[in-house]
Amino acid sequence: EEGREEGREEGREEGREEGLEEGLEKGELQARQQTLLRLARHKFGAVEQAFEQRIRNTTDITLLDRWIEKILDVTSLQELVADQG
Repeated sequence: EEGREEGREEGREEGREEGLEEGLEKGELQARQQTLLRLARHKFGAVEQAFEQRIRNTTDITLLDRWIEKILDVTSLQELVADQG
C-alpha cells in the first residue's frame, strides 16, 4: 500500500512538472507572436486580419524568431512570411 501511494505521488509530481513546462512553452509562443505583431504594426501600420491570424496560428518558435529578426529588413509583410524556413 505504501509503495502504491508513493507511485501516485510521483505521478502527480510528474503531471505538475509537465503542466508547468507546457504552460511556459505556451507563454513563450504567445510572447513571440505578440512581439511580431507589435513590430509589424509599428513598421507597417495596421495589419490585415489574415496576417494576424497567420501569426497566431504559427506554433514554430524558431520560425517566429526568424521573422522577428527579418522584419527589420523586409519591405512588406508578404516578403516576411514568404520565408517558411
